[in-house]
Amino acid sequence: MMIEGKNVLGLLHALFRSFRTFGHLLVVPHLDPELAGRSMGFVFLVKFFRVPVLAFRGFLEDKCLLRAGALTFSSMMSIVPVLALAFAMAKGFGLQGILEEFVYQNLEGQEEIANKLIEFSKAALENARGGLIAGFGILVLLWALISVLGNMEHAFNNIWGTRKHRAISRKFTDYVSIALIFPLVAGLQTTANALLVSDAVQEKFVHLGLVGAYMQSLLKLAPGVFLCIAVSFIYVYLPNTKVKLVSGLLGGTIGGSLWIVTQKLYLHFQIGVSRNSAIYGTLAALPLFLLWLHISWLLILFGAEITYAFQNVDAYRPVKFMPRISMRFRGLVALRAFHAIAKRFLLGERPYSREELARELLLPEAVLDSILASMVRQHLLIRVVNGAKGYLPARPLKQIRIKSVLDALNAEGRDVFTLREDEIMAELNRRVGAIEAHALAARENEDFETLLQAECASEVSSSPSLPLGCSPSPSHLPE
Repeated sequence: MMIEGKNVLGLLHALFRSFRTFGHLLVVPHLDPELAGRSMGFVFLVKFFRVPVLAFRGFLEDKCLLRAGALTFSSMMSIVPVLALAFAMAKGFGLQGILEEFVYQNLEGQEEIANKLIEFSKAALENARGGLIAGFGILVLLWALISVLGNMEHAFNNIWGTRKHRAISRKFTDYVSIALIFPLVAGLQTTANALLVSDAVQEKFVHLGLVGAYMQSLLKLAPGVFLCIAVSFIYVYLPNTKVKLVSGLLGGTIGGSLWIVTQKLYLHFQIGVSRNSAIYGTLAALPLFLLWLHISWLLILFGAEITYAFQNVDAYRPVKFMPRISMRFRGLVALRAFHAIAKRFLLGERPYSREELARELLLPEAVLDSILASMVRQHLLIRVVNGAKGYLPARPLKQIRIKSVLDALNAEGRDVFTLREDEIMAELNRRVGAIEAHALAARENEDFETLLQAECASEVSSSPSLPLGCSPSPSHLPE
């Protein structure tokens, strides 16, 4: 019995250790080398479950609860002007009635709010069109649209760790493009719902038998599919960084599906209706609408976190910890990135894009982006936007040494304060200068052309198709 008890305890201990290892790999992606000896099934399970774990972790770290509250306030202030613009665009396409039906469908159970929104939106549109201040009124409506989409972009950029936002000119063109798509999606979703309740369509489904039943089931999914596609489009298009279509579709499908399910639950249970009616009386619809708006933003932000986690599942790092990256590590990343870019340049290969380089170095794009941007600002790299897009050395590699790359990172920022000039400061300056001079003259401080020649020549000898002498191909030189 003692032996059997020990065997059971050993088995339980092994299971606990396996679950602990599995759970540790879910939340610590930089331990991926530990997956090397694992089975394909285990690796797939780790990465499959890692996406929601990292998305939830990012949801908390990016303060999405707080951002959803800010977006709720912003959208509440802008919803009437934005709807007024949507009605103006829908009227141009002959879709005004369909857009009204779309509003009622998505605010089912909150007809009082829907009536007021449509009434106020039409009044705002009429006021913007008439009188001497018609032009000013249209500008106010456009500003409201840019404001709410700008807040959305800011929230998405924070999730993706993108610090650079769109210029005002790009905001105007890109946001208006998004606004033009909204009436189209509303029309498709409303048309699908109308077909579902059409007697003629239902009769045809009955005549088709089993095939008709399948077609009816597919048609029931159509409104949700259109919604998920619209949300996916926003996830891909709105962040000021490159988002892969597959990642956007996954995030949009999950975010849109959660929104649909939550809406059904909300309508079924009517959360707090009776209690809020007793407290707020005739104003009960307003807090309920605000609650629903806040929940909607939470789900949209969670879908964005899913998109980010899926795209960076192999090299995820919390972007909020980026300021804690040591200067030494930033220097090593910069050297490794410049080495890879310079090597491709010497071999005449296509330049590295940021996405390719991030995969090569197992780094999230947001971390690598800031380092590449520093080297571009310090004229070590140039970003090619025409033809083969990517990064190329900005100067001859003979002129760029290891210390040049490290100095480029140290040169970022400004000396905003003036230190006291005294004997101690002068002595420290002298010593720092001497250390830098020794580092500059060190044998290890080679230029990148010399550093890469041996490695490059070795690859050329093993692959005759590469350019002789590792000279750059003219097709990859910047124009």
